[in-house]
Amino acid sequence: MFRPLVIVKTGSTLPQIKQKYGDFEQMIARGMEMPEDSIRVVCPPAGESLPSPGSFCGIVITGSHSMVSEREDWSERTAKWLSGVLEAGIPVLGICYGHQLLAHALGGESGYHPWGREVGTAEIFKTSQGEKDPLFENIPREFLAQTSHSQTVHTLPEDAVLLAWNHFEATHAYRIKDCIWGVQFHPEFNPDITRIYTLDQVEELRNENKDPAKVYNGVCTSDAEIHLLCNFARIVLEYDMKTII
Repeated sequence: MFRPLVIVKTGSTLPQIKQKYGDFEQMIARGMEMPEDSIRVVCPPAGESLPSPGSFCGIVITGSHSMVSEREDWSERTAKWLSGVLEAGIPVLGICYGHQLLAHALGGESGYHPWGREVGTAEIFKTSQGEKDPLFENIPREFLAQTSHSQTVHTLPEDAVLLAWNHFEATHAYRIKDCIWGVQFHPEFNPDITRIYTLDQVEELRNENKDPAKVYNGVCTSDAEIHLLCNFARIVLEYDMKTII
């Protein structure tokens, strides 16, 4: 890889997870099997400036404990920047908050899920378009993924293609054009991380009439955490080589 990948850090994970596994950007880099010197981390909530297209080969937008619907200044600035990146044809992957922010930036709508939160290892289904999508290569038609979110994409951007869904979450993954993806689930999480998030939300789950013990005991290794970030790394490398040569 000749140019760096930019990770747009929109928040931090829980302290106990960060101590053991690193923050979102370390989890993502590990999942993509990329060395640290090939990655540039930019943190808009800390006031850091976003780079101009052309200086990097791909973008990953992390999850966050913030909410897209709060329309914080840094988040709206990032959304405006993302709408400009679309025209550059650079590979982009939004994860959870990033997935929702991309949809908001490109004409969709994100907000709280009417059924509350989805936490734990979830069964997800690829659409016919998802079956053919390079981001989901080596991932079964019915696959498992780690989840922890209370907001959702209510309306996809006009030109988005739905790639994955389940009975709780109608928009678990989408693609825009041939280079922009959003995934509501967390391919950077492992089962231990998901269990920690489950324990952190026990009271909220009970308030939503969900069984925290059932969620916790159902957590297991997922197909997405094994393959998806490596697939995106391959997409980014192919793009970088094509545009450099």
